[in-house]
Amino acid sequence: MDAALNRAEQAYEAEREIWLRNTAAARTDAIDDILTQRERDPQRASKRLRYDVNRHHVGVIAWVDSAPEHRDAQSSLNEALTTLAREMRADTTLIHPGGSLVAFGWFSWRSAIGTAGFDTTGVSTRRPTLPDGVRVGIGEPGHGLKGFRCSHIEASNARRVASLAGARAGTLTHYRDVAVAALASCDAEHAASFVHRVLGPLAADDEATYRVATTLSVYLQENRSRLRTAQRLTVHPNTVSYRVDQAEKILGRSIDTDSLDLAVALVLLPTLPGLIRERRAAEP
Repeated sequence: MDAALNRAEQAYEAEREIWLRNTAAARTDAIDDILTQRERDPQRASKRLRYDVNRHHVGVIAWVDSAPEHRDAQSSLNEALTTLAREMRADTTLIHPGGSLVAFGWFSWRSAIGTAGFDTTGVSTRRPTLPDGVRVGIGEPGHGLKGFRCSHIEASNARRVASLAGARAGTLTHYRDVAVAALASCDAEHAASFVHRVLGPLAADDEATYRVATTLSVYLQENRSRLRTAQRLTVHPNTVSYRVDQAEKILGRSIDTDSLDLAVALVLLPTLPGLIRERRAAEP
């Protein structure tokens, strides 16, 4: 009797494993078809995914740079995305492996949502606690098949910028915070040369100079408000003034000169080490 039960259980588990693999493969094909725009029918796409695409979505990508010790990477990634979905109060979620160290996710809502995600400026403490080593890129809200695809692309670009920035990037990277860097960093050699040309010695690879450059970047983003810059960086407004003066001395010119180029170069600065790595990797 026990032997018969064991054989039945083994047969059930084998059939279940086959079913899970087939379901995962079918979902992978459906996701690929949507992202490459081969699938354009919302009803059919929803059926293939077992997830309603006729909703408002936010695409998210979770990844780890290396497999965690004593735990499967996908378990950590799934936990991270499940935590985010809960904190963002998503109505439904779709989580799917994007590789051994990557997981794709989509969170959806029946009605339109505002700016999605969590504060990454340092002003707010509203950030979820994620498993060690997990980082997440978050796209902007979008609707329907187009929103499903575009928000995923934005999350992918947020991931790329965060990977370029390395330790300088936080656990969560919103596309809206790095959109300019994402657009300006597609050509690694050109972007790195641009940063060095515009910033000169302000692009030096030391923490003191980087702190001055970061302060100047936030200062320009905050329309030159000392108070708002100080709040974001949690420093005194006089410290902001001092660092801005230091930045002008290092640059050797006023920050009013070529201010657009300066702002873009400063946004790219955190990615400079990664850009240099990419440029060297592309060399013959």
